[in-house]
Amino acid sequence: MLRNFREAQAGTQSRIEELEKSRMITDAENARRARIEELEQENTELEARLMKMGQINKNMNLKLKYLMLKRIRVINSRVQTRCIQIAKEIHNEEPMIKYRFPFLNGLLELNAPIKNIKFYQRCKGLSIGFIASAVKNLEISLIMIAFVRIMEFPS
Repeated sequence: MLRNFREAQAGTQSRIEELEKSRMITDAENARRARIEELEQENTELEARLMKMGQINKNMNLKLKYLMLKRIRVINSRVQTRCIQIAKEIHNEEPMIKYRFPFLNGLLELNAPIKNIKFYQRCKGLSIGFIASAVKNLEISLIMIAFVRIMEFPS
């Protein structure tokens, strides 16, 4: 009987050890699951911050583009004023200046009455588009001098 009792006690002891191991495994799994939940929550928070930062970045890019376009308009206005002054100096009369859209990238079209010659010239740093219609006799050298003078103006 004592033998049966000792065997039962040994079986109970081994069963207790197995239960302790399974409890430790369960505790480890619970800790791992809790850590996974924490990481998922942190991931969700970081994704929300990323979306917010992306929106802020998008707004800043739009603001920057607006300010750049505003600056380009101011520069274009200055250049156009200088071009008008040059035209007044060369022709001694009011030039006809018409604004064209910026996609023309500063393409100048000069309509000279001599043989209906059209000159297309792209000026360095000149990003406005306008048509300067020349009245009276105009020589090619005067047109080229006007382009050179436009490019020589300091910023």
